[in-house]
Amino acid sequence: MKKPDIELLRTEFTKVFGISPPRQASPEFLSGNLTYQQQCRQHGGLNPKLQRQLLAVAQDASARPNTRIPRTKPGTKLIRMWKGDPHEVTIMGHKNYLYRGGTYSSLTSIARVVTGTSWNGQAFFGLRQRGEHV
Repeated sequence: MKKPDIELLRTEFTKVFGISPPRQASPEFLSGNLTYQQQCRQHGGLNPKLQRQLLAVAQDASARPNTRIPRTKPGTKLIRMWKGDPHEVTIMGHKNYLYRGGTYSSLTSIARVVTGTSWNGQAFFGLRQRGEHV
């Protein structure tokens, strides 16, 4: 099986997402993100039933005390439902997040865009409980 051309994948990633991929991004990471994005465009992303199921699982997990969420890695996707709309963020690297075609240096700035108010980004996206200090 022929190995994908990393430079071609990096170029396509930049064209699709509007930013350069992380320097350490593997061909599998680039290919997976490009494939997922293409599927979302063709099929509309996650269906509402699955979004509700994922939200229910997330709410259940946040209701349990001492539930620790593992550290995130580049390529991790965070999905938060807000007022009936899904908001998806892709972690690109340290202080580098992709949200609706734009890049942001913090989850807090994305949470502010989504809600119009000041939220802690990690709490908003369920990476820690509100009021918890990391």
